[in-house]
Amino acid sequence: MPLPVKIVNAIGWTYVVLAVLGLIGIMVETSDVLASICGLFPVSLAVGMLCSLKRGRRAWFVVPNAVLLTLVDGSCWLASEDVDGLLPLAVVLLLLLVAPIALLSLPAARRWCNEKTCGAKSSNGGLIGVFLGVVVFLALFAWPWTMPSDVNGARANAMSLRGRSLAVANAENNYDREAGAKWVDPSGCTNSTQYVELLFEHSGTNMNYKNVWCVAVNPPADDSFPLFVTANVNPRELLCPQDADRPLKLTCPKEWGGDCFNFCEKAAVIVRVSGASQIVNLKYATPRIIFRGGIPSPGPDTYFLTPTGRVDLVERQSQAGTVPQAGDSPCQRER
Repeated sequence: MPLPVKIVNAIGWTYVVLAVLGLIGIMVETSDVLASICGLFPVSLAVGMLCSLKRGRRAWFVVPNAVLLTLVDGSCWLASEDVDGLLPLAVVLLLLLVAPIALLSLPAARRWCNEKTCGAKSSNGGLIGVFLGVVVFLALFAWPWTMPSDVNGARANAMSLRGRSLAVANAENNYDREAGAKWVDPSGCTNSTQYVELLFEHSGTNMNYKNVWCVAVNPPADDSFPLFVTANVNPRELLCPQDADRPLKLTCPKEWGGDCFNFCEKAAVIVRVSGASQIVNLKYATPRIIFRGGIPSPGPDTYFLTPTGRVDLVERQSQAGTVPQAGDSPCQRER
């Protein structure tokens, strides 16, 4: 087996491993029989492509590979709004699509394939039939398991990715502060939009939807505490123990002059201090369900920056000279 074929053979084995891992993931996550059957299809296809290559049938590897990678790439672009985040994946898919075609077209690979098939030309009728079967199977069965249930779900997933990127930029900013380097001080910002813009400018990255976040300033050392929350949620309601079972009101930002992000009345995105992100559907949008381990308490100096300004979480009685303590109720407005 010449080197070009060995490289394609390694790609084939990679497909087999990924398909098996995907099948294991499906079987662990769900007991649905149809889902498991759909998970068997990629495994069978990957093994079939690999076996065809070993027999010298180049087309039986190249054609399914090109079709499936094109479908995966197209579905990813349709399902996500985060174009910048998809570019690395698109480059990888393009390389996996082009590499087998180019490598198996080299003279050494062509000679080896001819020797394996004894110079006989295989019929393309069976290949076309398999190709059509693959497309039909994906359309009828596998597609619903790999695509979001609706467009709003895809948009929420994209917003969740943005939230994690925002958490990374915030962590880098905190590291710079601790190292004594130049950093963005949220206390110098009048709203969350200003802080998010400065944060991404500081990290050298660019991202849209900068004015749709509420940002916790001076959060407690609690991994479950919400660090970033989409602006369709009132942070006071989210962290109010007295209303733990009351459904949150998801308000479209257009009501206060902000930008609608399309799913704002159906779901919210929360990024916690730990960096974990969570998509909260309206049906389950109650503090008790969101915080399974108990509603976290803000620190004495914790507050939120929102696109419209600052929101304090604990009661502050500056005239009486009292100092708020950790665990004070966030349900009282500042007075």
